Amino acid sequence: MTLLAPANKGASQSFLVSTLRVLCSQERLKEAIATLDILNQQAELVPPRILSSLLDLAAKSRSVEHVSKVHSQIVANCPGSYVLLSTKLINAYGKCGSVHDARKVFDQIPRRDIRSYNAMLHGYSRNRLFEDVIRLFLHLEGTDLRPDGFTYPRVLKAFGALSKVSEGKRIHSKLIKSGFGSRQAMQNALISMYSRCSSLDDARQVFSEMQQRNVVSWNSLIAGYEQNSLWDEALCLFLDMLNGDAVPDSVTIVSVLAACTALGDLKKGMWVHDYLSSLGFSDDDILVNNSLIALYAKCNQMVIAGQLFSKVRERDVFTWTSMISGYAQAGADEAALLFFQQMHVAGVRPNKVTFTSVLPVCARLAALKVGKLIHGLMARLVSEFDDFAACSLLDMYCKCGNLSDARELFNEIPKRALVSWNAMINGYGMHGYGKEASILFEQMENLGIRPDHVTFVALLSACSHSGMIEAGMHYFDTVMNRYRVPRRTEHYASIVDLLGRAGRLDDAWKLIERMPIPVDADVWGALLGACKIHGNINMGEYAAKKLFELKPQKAGYYVLLSNLYRATGKQNDVAKLKLLMKEKGVTKDSAYSWIEMGKDVHVFVACDHPESNGICGIIKCLEAHAEDERRKKLKECSEFSSSLH
Repeated sequence: MTLLAPANKGASQSFLVSTLRVLCSQERLKEAIATLDILNQQAELVPPRILSSLLDLAAKSRSVEHVSKVHSQIVANCPGSYVLLSTKLINAYGKCGSVHDARKVFDQIPRRDIRSYNAMLHGYSRNRLFEDVIRLFLHLEGTDLRPDGFTYPRVLKAFGALSKVSEGKRIHSKLIKSGFGSRQAMQNALISMYSRCSSLDDARQVFSEMQQRNVVSWNSLIAGYEQNSLWDEALCLFLDMLNGDAVPDSVTIVSVLAACTALGDLKKGMWVHDYLSSLGFSDDDILVNNSLIALYAKCNQMVIAGQLFSKVRERDVFTWTSMISGYAQAGADEAALLFFQQMHVAGVRPNKVTFTSVLPVCARLAALKVGKLIHGLMARLVSEFDDFAACSLLDMYCKCGNLSDARELFNEIPKRALVSWNAMINGYGMHGYGKEASILFEQMENLGIRPDHVTFVALLSACSHSGMIEAGMHYFDTVMNRYRVPRRTEHYASIVDLLGRAGRLDDAWKLIERMPIPVDADVWGALLGACKIHGNINMGEYAAKKLFELKPQKAGYYVLLSNLYRATGKQNDVAKLKLLMKEKGVTKDSAYSWIEMGKDVHVFVACDHPESNGICGIIKCLEAHAEDERRKKLKECSEFSSSLH
C-alpha cells in the first residue's frame, strides 16, 4: 500500500476530503486529525461516512482529545448526521473511559432508540459502573422500547458483579418469556451471572440445558467454580471439557491453573503445563505465563518459576509479584528483596499484593530502612491502604522494634479494623510492653470492637512476656468467657508459657491435664521451654517425648531438650540425643544473620564464607588484643587509685 503524504493548508476541499479518506484507511490518526483541522479552519464540510471512519479510528486510539475533535466537527458541520452518529460517539467516549461525555451525547439525543441505550449500557459496563448500568436499564424498562440481544448481557454482567442474584433471576424469567433464553450468548451470560453470585446450582442448571456449548460456556462455569473455591470441581469440569468438542483457550487455562495453584497441586499443574505445550500455546501469552509462574512459585518450585520468568518478554506487575511472593513463601528473603528492587528499576508499578508480599520479608530480616522506603513508596502509589496492607506495615514496624512509628501509623488509620488492633497489641506484647497492650485492649473494648481468638492470643502472649500473671489469667478465665471466644490450643500454650516463665510448672501441668481439647505441639513446646528455664528434668523429658511423637522431624525441640540437659550437667544425655537425631535424620537448621547497609540487606549463615577460618582467627586475635588492652587499663586505674591514697 502506498502511503499518502499529509495534506497542506493550500489544498482544495476535494483533495483534502480525499486525503482524509485515505489517511483513515491507512489508520494514520495524527495526520487525519491534522487534515480535519485544516478542513475545519476552511469551514469545509466532511461527508458523514468519512467522519464515521475517523471516529472509529479515534476510538481505537483511546484518545478522548481526538474523539472530541471529531465530535466538534460533527456538531459544527454535520448537524443532520448527529443523530445517526450519536451511537458511535457514545461508543467512542465509552472506549476512552470518558463516560461523562458519553452520557452528555446520550442525553442530547431527541429520540433515543434501543441502539442508543445499548451503547450507553456498554459504556457503563466496560468502565465497571454497574450501578449506572442497572439505573439506565430500569429507565429503559419504563419506555416503549424493547430490550434486545445486546441489552441483556450487559445487564446480567452488572447483576453478577454486584451479586444481585434475585434481580438476575428476574431477567432470566424475562429472557425465557421473550424467547431470548435459548440463545447461546444469553445462556453464557446467565452462567457467568449466577457464578459471580455464587449460585452455582443455577449456573450448572443453565449449562446442562444448553443444546450447544462453546468455549465461553465452559469458561464461565469453570471460572465460577474456581472463584468460589471449588477447585476440585473446576478441574473435573475441565476434564469433561477435554472429552467434549470445545478446545480450551487461554481463559480456560488461567482458571484451571489458578485452581491447581490454590490446591497446591503441583502434579496436576505440571500436567496442564505439558498439555499447553502439546497445543502449541504461544510463549507470549502473558496471562498464561503469569499463571504458570504463580503455580510453580506457590509450590516452592522457584527454579522452574525463574526459568519461565526469564522467558517472559513483557513482564507486568503480576509477573513480578508472583516471583516476589514465591521467594518470600520459600523463605528466600534476600531473593525476594532483590526481585522487588529489580521490579522498581524496570519501572513496573507495584500493587497492594506486591507490597503485602515484600513487607513480611522486611519484618523477618528486621530491615527497617528498606521497610521505611517501601512504606514511602506505598504512600505515593497506593491511594488508600486496605486493612491487610495497614496490618502488614504495622507488623513490619513492630518486628523491626520500631514501636513509635508503628503506633504513629496505627493512630493515622481512619477506620481501624480488628486486624490492625490485633497487630498493634501483638507488637507491644512481643517487646514486653504488656501494660500498653492491655491499655490498648481496653480502648478497643470501649469503642465497641469485639475481639476474636487472634486478639486473645496476642494479649495472653503480651502478659506472658511481661510477667503479668494475674492479668493473663483474668483474660483467659473471665474475659474470653464474656465474649464467648472458644479457647484454642494457642491460648492454652500462652497460659502454659505464662505460668512456666513464673516457675509455676505444677499449675501449668494441671492446666494441661484439664484441657478439653487435644494437646498439640505448641502447648508441649511451651512447657519444655519452661522446664529448660527452671531445670525440671522429669517434666521436660515427658514434654519432649510428646513433642517427638507429634513433630519427630522438628529439630528445635531436640535442641531445647539438649539445652536442658546441658544446663543440668547431663552431658551423656546430650550425646545420646545427638545420636537419636542422627538416627532419625533430623538436622539442625543453620543459624543465619543479616546486616542492613544503606538500602541493601546482606544475609549470611554460619560458616558460609570461603575464608571463614581466617576470619575467625583474626576475630580471636582482636579479642585477645582487646582483652590485653582491658587488663592494661585496669592496671593503670589501680596504680592511679593507689597513688591517690
